[in-house]
Amino acid sequence: MSAALVLVEHAGGRPRRACLEALGKARALGFSPVALVQGMDPALVAPYADRVLASTHDDHPEAHVLALRAAIDRTGAALVLGPCTLTGRDALARAAAAAGRSLVPDAVRLDLEDGAPRVVRPVHGGKVLARIALTGDAPWFVAVRGNAFPAPDPADPGAVEEFDPGIDPSTLLLKVVERRQAATGRIPVTEADIIVTGGRGLGESANFSLLERLADRLGAAVGASRAVVDAGWRDVSEQVGKSGNTVAPRLYVAFGVAGAVHHVMGMDGAGTVVVVNKDENALFFQHADHGLAADAIEVLPALLEELGDG
Repeated sequence: MSAALVLVEHAGGRPRRACLEALGKARALGFSPVALVQGMDPALVAPYADRVLASTHDDHPEAHVLALRAAIDRTGAALVLGPCTLTGRDALARAAAAAGRSLVPDAVRLDLEDGAPRVVRPVHGGKVLARIALTGDAPWFVAVRGNAFPAPDPADPGAVEEFDPGIDPSTLLLKVVERRQAATGRIPVTEADIIVTGGRGLGESANFSLLERLADRLGAAVGASRAVVDAGWRDVSEQVGKSGNTVAPRLYVAFGVAGAVHHVMGMDGAGTVVVVNKDENALFFQHADHGLAADAIEVLPALLEELGDG
């Protein structure tokens, strides 16, 4: 059985859902799933993989790529998967280039035909689904969207192996000067089943407190449009869109978001989309399953009261 290597990224010490989904999808396709982890407890991943390579490399952009390349050599992986996050896409793309291959990002469907992967990914803001055949020899590289595949059930844990990729820190060209990460205490948008997102239609940053209360009632993450982030109202970690986070929740509710194409491209994998905007001609209504032409500042308090948080 050929191996499928999955780059496992973590958030707060726990594996991202997209990575576990990728492990489950690899097994469903008939591959032996192998997880590459770093900076987290490998036991959290072992129930979803046949093998877990617990890498000793440092948390460094170049080191991630070198570790991934070393793990491909060690496992002889025919398929290399990872999450469609900024870190995942960067590491997978660079490892693919080093192997003389291409990366297919944003996969929402993955199958095999004649032994080679066939990937479906949304393009043009989700208006079209492109079906891509990966040709040539393995390994094949694919970055998957979160919530695109069923989450696997845990099973007997796979073997955990300490993995030293043999990286010489003195050869790394990049120097990490500082890391900054907002500690919101909330569910990351990339991990959420439900996202409530706010845009400039909320009027001012203080009104995001209404959105936070709604998120607390629904067990949701708080998202933001690029305009809101650029204005300094919210942290970039909450930004949804082509230049922010790509998300695929079961439910996406947008308050006061116009629906620019770059925003839609970041959430077009959502299950059900609800839009509240006082501009009845807002572009986002074209992408909504349910829409309400009303002022979000009036709707949010009424909705909170209905939910018992008035």
